[in-house]
Amino acid sequence: MVVFDLGGVLVRICRSFGEACERSGVGLRHSAEDFEARRTDWYALVKRFEVNEIDSAKYYAQMSDLFEARYSPAEVERIHAAYLIEAYPGTGELLRQLRAAGMLTGLLSNTNAPHWARLLRDFEAPAQADHPCASHLFGCAKPDASIYRAFRQGVEATGSELLFFDDLPANIEAAKIAGWQAETIDPHGDPARQMATLLADYDVRLK
Repeated sequence: MVVFDLGGVLVRICRSFGEACERSGVGLRHSAEDFEARRTDWYALVKRFEVNEIDSAKYYAQMSDLFEARYSPAEVERIHAAYLIEAYPGTGELLRQLRAAGMLTGLLSNTNAPHWARLLRDFEAPAQADHPCASHLFGCAKPDASIYRAFRQGVEATGSELLFFDDLPANIEAAKIAGWQAETIDPHGDPARQMATLLADYDVRLK
């Protein structure tokens, strides 16, 4: 089975909160220094959302509070939606070729309910996956060992039967520790081409 992360692998995303602010049309209302002062709390809040400890409404409200109401909850919702930009070229075709070659495919992403719904509805490659799994469904997130174990048990596979693509080295290292085969993808390059090349190295022949 070939398992994919989503952001930075199948889907182009904003790489920072500031980029999403600009892309949403809300605009940037904090400085780099402001963000650095809040980075730890911001990261903790995002993680709580990704493991389904809080729902969307609480996330938007608490993110607004974190930035002292510089962004309203409704604006935070717009910013959040702006993170998802577009599918990387060729990723839909890559999934079709894998399925035509008889390979099973899976998703393993740190994400949240609003993004997940859009990814499966509006993006071709994720919608094709045989085993779509995500952090908010498991209640745990990469690179914690528990999410790799939960995915493997859910698909009834051994680690050596799983080839995983992710754009973050920490997630790749954790997958390897869990016994998976795993390769890092550069989100600023051509992910579909990179993965096709790596699949050939693993003797996966695409049709």
